[in-house]
Amino acid sequence: MRLLRSFPLALGLLLSPPLIYAQAKIDVLNLTFTTIDVPGAGLTVVSGINTADDMVGWYGQSGSAPGSGFLLRETLIKLCAFHNRSS
Repeated sequence: MRLLRSFPLALGLLLSPPLIYAQAKIDVLNLTFTTIDVPGAGLTVVSGINTADDMVGWYGQSGSAPGSGFLLRETLIKLCAFHNRSS
């Protein structure tokens, strides 16, 4: 009777190493970090990146001041000014 009680425990220990090994496999991530600074800006924020590695975002003198947008494609930065329009 005591042997029957320890059988499920022994079976569980026997079967668990493959499950633990299968979940423990971690692939190495190759990440690249790039500093983006719009010339003359005090603050630059990237808010999106597409599959062609084009980056869009906004820049300004501080977080509370109105900013303008930019598009970074390869090494070319295209600046986009946003103007408030009153109707």
